[in-house]
This record gives sequence, C-alpha cells and structure tokens, in this order.
Amino acid sequence: MVLNESGASLESSLYLLEVIPRPPATRLLPANRNRYFLKVAYPQLSQTLQRLSQKGDRVIQVTPTSALQPPATVAWWIEIYTDYPPCLYYFGPFESEAEAQGAEQGFIDDLREEGAEQVAAQIKPCRPQILTQEW
Repeated sequence: MVLNESGASLESSLYLLEVIPRPPATRLLPANRNRYFLKVAYPQLSQTLQRLSQKGDRVIQVTPTSALQPPATVAWWIEIYTDYPPCLYYFGPFESEAEAQGAEQGFIDDLREEGAEQVAAQIKPCRPQILTQEW
C-alpha cells in the first residue's frame, strides 16, 4: 500500500483538477468564465489527465483535496470589505464561528461610524497575513 504525505492511502485520495477547456472556434469566453473543476480519485487520475489532454483541455493545477481542508488549529476571523474606503479588514482571531458571529455587528458598526460605505462581511476559518489591506 502506498501512502501520501498525510499517511492516508493513495487509493482513497481525491484530487481537485482546475481545467481550462479548449476554446471553441466560434466563441470566446472571458478567461474567468471558462475554467472548471473536477474531483478525481487517485486511481483515475492518470487516465483523466490523458483524456483531458486528448480533448485539448489544459489542466493548470492539480491539488490534493486534503490540502484544501483547513487544519483544526485555524482560528475563525471576520473578513469585512468596504467600497469606501476601498479596504479589506480582518478581525479576530476567534475560537469559534459563534464567537465571531457575536462580535461581527460591532465591527461593522465601528467601521460605519468611521465613514465606511458598502460594508460586506463574512466569517471564515483562515490565517490572514495582513489584517488591513487598502487598494
């Protein structure tokens, strides 16, 4: 039995493929609309890659799905976007999603009191490197 980096059997591993299809001759789509994703089990990975290549599709990334799962130690953060000023803010860390939800409205209210407009927020597990980003 062959094991992957996390110690799981390769036979049970899943991979996420990001694919750009061969462009049709009669129609051009924006680059961000013509990508698709496939989830493939390890035993079918080689065959799927060959089939896509023969079709003319281009696989631009292959990622083990185990790498997509946030580790249990990742904290919960409140991510808030504002159109004016154009910023992305992270508030946290919180030990649970419920704790972040309880604090979310307070941060939104504070930003609005400071003049922020078009405020959108979401709560997610992550590890932000930069807590305030302006663009």
